[in-house]
Amino acid sequence: MENFRIFRPASGNAFSEALSSLFTRMDRFFVAEAAEGRTPVFIRFFLSDAQNQADALRKALNAWFGPMLPSLAVSVGTAAD
Repeated sequence: MENFRIFRPASGNAFSEALSSLFTRMDRFFVAEAAEGRTPVFIRFFLSDAQNQADALRKALNAWFGPMLPSLAVSVGTAAD
């Protein structure tokens, strides 16, 4: 079953706060998907300043979703993509 979701962080927050808010929503989504026997396979992040934010995003992803990452394809693009 294909399921496409768009999660947006609350606007006006610092980058770390935006990631925390976003990852909390994503975590709830992943738990709900697992309860239905589904596993996300791809996730894409759009960053306004990818050059300066990509490393912080990768570190935060590893901290929040580390065990899941090997089975999840992750793409990082700019907001203009």
